[in-house]
Amino acid sequence: MIKLNLISPEQQTYLKKHKLYIDIENILGLTVVIAILISIILIPFNNFISVLNDEVNYDREKSAADNRFLTDKVSDLNEKINLLYAIQSDNYNWTELLKVLSGLTPEDVAILEFNGQSTSQQFNLHGFAKTRDSYLKFRGNLEASDYFSNLDFPLTDILKKEDITFTIKGSLK
Repeated sequence: MIKLNLISPEQQTYLKKHKLYIDIENILGLTVVIAILISIILIPFNNFISVLNDEVNYDREKSAADNRFLTDKVSDLNEKINLLYAIQSDNYNWTELLKVLSGLTPEDVAILEFNGQSTSQQFNLHGFAKTRDSYLKFRGNLEASDYFSNLDFPLTDILKKEDITFTIKGSLK
C-alpha cells in the first residue's frame, strides 16, 4: 500500500500544531469538567464536615460545662474538708477528757452534768456522791489528774456525811 501525502510541508506543520492545540484544549476542557464534577461531589461532604464540626464544638462545650460542674463540686468539697479540719484542729479533745474523767470517778459517785468551754478552758461539774469518803476520793483523783487545774471545791459540799450533791469548778489543761 502506498501512501501519498499531497499536503504541502507548511500545511502539514500547521495541521500538526492545530491538532496539538485542539488536544491541549480538549485536555484542559476535560480537566475543568472533572474539577466541576469533583466539586459537585464534594459539596455534600462539606455539609457533612460542617455538621461534624458543629457536633464536635457542642461536645467540647458540654465537656467544658461538665468539667466546670465537677470542678465546682470538688472545690466545694475541698472547702468543707478545710472547714472540718479547721474545726477539728481548733477543737478540744472532749472524748479523751471524758474517758479520763470516767476513769477518775469512783463507783458510788455520779456525774450529773459537765459543762466545758474550749475557748476559756473552764469547766463546771455537778455530781452526786453516796458518801463523803467517795466524794473526797473523787476530789483527790481530780487534783492528781493532768487534765484539770485551779479546782474550786466549795466547803459546803463536804459538810454532809451521805448523799452529797456537789459542784466543782476549774480549768482544763
